[in-house]
Parts: sequence; C-alpha cells; structure tokens
Amino acid sequence: TLGDFTIAKKRGKAVIGNQKIIENPKNLLSGERKLAVKVGETAKSTWKSNSSELRKAIREGQPIRDVTPDVKTPFLEAERNLLKEQGWTFDGTNWNPQK
Repeated sequence: TLGDFTIAKKRGKAVIGNQKIIENPKNLLSGERKLAVKVGETAKSTWKSNSSELRKAIREGQPIRDVTPDVKTPFLEAERNLLKEQGWTFDGTNWNPQK
C-alpha cells in the first residue's frame, strides 16, 4: 500500500478556506486540492466528514494552505482549532506540522 506522503504527492497539497472561494479553481495554485467534504443533512454530519478529511491531510504531514486566513466562519475556526490541537502552527499562509 502507498503511504500517506506518497498519496499526498499524487493528490496535491491540501487547502482550507471559505468554500465559495476554494470552489473556484482559479483560487487554487497548481498542485493544490480542496478537501473532499460531503455536505450532510446537519452541521454535525458535515463536520464529521470535514474533520475526517482534514485528519487525513494532517496525517500526510505536508503544509496545508489557508486560502482565506482573514475569514472567520464556524467551520474554518473549527478546522484551525483542530490543526492547533494537533500541534500545527500558522505562518500567515500555511499550517505547518510539528517539527
């Protein structure tokens, strides 16, 4: 089987951000991908899908770009909190794993 790092290289760098912004491919850099989130019937079910995809990206161990760092929505703040809880730090553009 392929390791998470190999899969990440094939799929591209993960990004987080306001959905309306990252849905537009023009706002993604070459080699980037948005998380494959399934919108559920409730906010709770959507967060379950979202956090699962974000955890997969975290396990890949590659920086995650925050496309809309100045935007604050409940889901974005929850994503950022999850990254912080995992020891990731934000440099103004990317969330970076612990060293």
